[in-house]
Amino acid sequence: MTKKVLLTDEQWLALKPQFEKRAAEFKGDIPTFESAWGALLLGTQFGWKVMFLVHSQATIKKYEKITGIKFRELCEPETHLSRKSIAYKALQQVSSFWKAVRGETKDVRSPIATS
Repeated sequence: MTKKVLLTDEQWLALKPQFEKRAAEFKGDIPTFESAWGALLLGTQFGWKVMFLVHSQATIKKYEKITGIKFRELCEPETHLSRKSIAYKALQQVSSFWKAVRGETKDVRSPIATS
């Protein structure tokens, strides 16, 4: 089976200066920096919809601030790897992606706290 290239070599290379700049400027907890970039890179492979299901909206915003990159601008909504996510599979049963992300659907929950 041939794997689809999700980011071109040019796109990967374009991330390097951004990463180096953000690393030099970063003030805070290194594991948070690592998590932000790891989530972004996983998003390029699994799609931003999976990342929005796995992480809360607040976490995504925090990661976008750390990386300086909007997930939805770099990552495809879905990829051939999206189906590997259990949350993504469950999402296929609901009518509204954003309701699922906000935890407003009965059977799919993202890690957003509910009061």
